[in-house]
Amino acid sequence: MPIARDKKIFHLTEVGTNNHLYVSCANIKCELYLIDNLNNSLNIEPPRCDYCLRSTEPPIEGVCTFIELKGSDIKHAVEQIENTILQLQVKKTLKSFGLAKAVYISMSGRIPSLHSGLQILKQKFFNKWDCELKTVRTGTTVKILF
Repeated sequence: MPIARDKKIFHLTEVGTNNHLYVSCANIKCELYLIDNLNNSLNIEPPRCDYCLRSTEPPIEGVCTFIELKGSDIKHAVEQIENTILQLQVKKTLKSFGLAKAVYISMSGRIPSLHSGLQILKQKFFNKWDCELKTVRTGTTVKILF
């Protein structure tokens, strides 16, 4: 069950932290899912990411992007996103499930430099999922590309 739908901008927060993100879906109607809510009904094993944003309009109906609000541990954030994708694929939770052009990690801590292995991590993620891994600063507005 989505926690919000058909809004132009969603405000995402992580309980107990100052990490938040604004997500803009432009003119595409979307549903926002809190992964913990999905976990309660589907028994998704941890670790998992925080949010799933799913388009509800043809021709891209069912395409999802995943968002993890994180302090600074980007490797753990990638693990959470990948586990969520795998669990949703296996359990066929969301009808017409497809992966968007990008997934997002909102960092409240320091974003690792490009020379610290972040580029390698992003390339491995793209090679595995054909989807871009983007890191953004907390508090920013992200325009989702489906």
